Parts: sequence; C-alpha cells; structure tokens
Amino acid sequence: MNENLITNLKNRIEKIMHSQGLKRYTLAEKSGISHPTIQNWHTARNYHPSLDSTIKVAEALEVSLSELFLPEEAEMYPVNQEQKRLLELYQMLSPHNRQLIVDLAENLKKE
Repeated sequence: MNENLITNLKNRIEKIMHSQGLKRYTLAEKSGISHPTIQNWHTARNYHPSLDSTIKVAEALEVSLSELFLPEEAEMYPVNQEQKRLLELYQMLSPHNRQLIVDLAENLKKE
C-alpha cells in the first residue's frame, strides 16, 4: 500500500479513538486484535494494519471503512434508508436515464 495512505489510516484511527475517548488497549479488546499488534502499528515504521484488521477496527470504532481511508478534509454525509435505496436504484440506470434523473432533480429544486 501507498505509504501516505497507511500514514493517513493510522492517523485517522488515532483521531477517532481520541474523539471517542478510547485507549489502544480498549480498541484491542473491542476489535479482538492483540494490544501489541495495535501498538506496533503506531511505533514500528514498517508494521501496517492488514485489511482484515482494518475491518475489525472500523467495526470496533463503529465507523465505515471509508471514514478510515478518506482524507481529513473530506466530508461524510450520513445516508438514511430512503437515500440509500435511491442511490441503489440510480446505480442500476443507464447513463442516459441517470442524466434524466439529475435534470428532474435540478428542475424540482427550482420550484
């Protein structure tokens, strides 16, 4: 993996832990990952979280994987069930029909 991506991932984990008031030991307990492993992520230069460990950490922190990998300045928007269904339907449309939906939404917004 890209070194910047790994550094960003480690920093995001630490920041989220801090915002939730969690210590590394607590994250280890919640995620089922050993405390030394989590400690090594932050102290050993060439020691990186595996994808499996990253998934466990995301679940333990109750965040999505994208929240761990997005750049700091990226904004996250919570999506409710209705919005999720609309996104799923939108993904199934042809490019032409997607544009029709965008045009319709733009026109509705003007009203």
